[in-house]
Amino acid sequence: MAVYVDAGRSFEPSRPYRLHLEQNAASAATTVLGTTEDFSVYGSDADLNAAYTLNTAWGKNEGSLRLGRRGDQAVMSLAFVIKAAAPDDAYVIAERCFGQPQNWSGARALRLWIENDSVPRKLRVQFGEQACANGSSGGEVWRALVTLDAGYSGWLTLPLNDERFQRAEGWSAVQNDRIDLDRIGYVGVGLGNALPGQGVIHIGTIQRTP
Repeated sequence: MAVYVDAGRSFEPSRPYRLHLEQNAASAATTVLGTTEDFSVYGSDADLNAAYTLNTAWGKNEGSLRLGRRGDQAVMSLAFVIKAAAPDDAYVIAERCFGQPQNWSGARALRLWIENDSVPRKLRVQFGEQACANGSSGGEVWRALVTLDAGYSGWLTLPLNDERFQRAEGWSAVQNDRIDLDRIGYVGVGLGNALPGQGVIHIGTIQRTP
């Protein structure tokens, strides 16, 4: 089963896309150019939390990270409590800085495995250019918001273009205003534009595909 994102005929950058499922035999043989994250390499929760920081909107929300398994997927389980009422502050993002920027050149999409709990939610996926320290990228940051149905479990495929990923206006300074895939220093995955409450999402392997 493969998942593709479809905006329909009219594109609205601020509106989360819905997900469409497509059953096909070829999806089992997806070509992978590289793996950005594989949670099976972490030996303990301590190792995971040393690699990731949690962005909780300056402490307005709460979150925690644990290793786990969902079927054949090694996952990072992100438990959260959303307290902020303002949508712009209603997020919890697990962020990782790479020791050296990754070269994503040639990739046309990010493919990641996600399992949602029993409440419809919005998944935030973002990445930043250039070197990174303490969850802060030195270059432009690009982010996407994806609507997840309650109980969703499977792969998502997100095109790496400036229609699917928009620059984080307001706190990502304009440089050349285009995605530079040859120097990715940071990646973040979590919850965005959430309603107050608590829950958990499970994040699995993150890959780059042509």
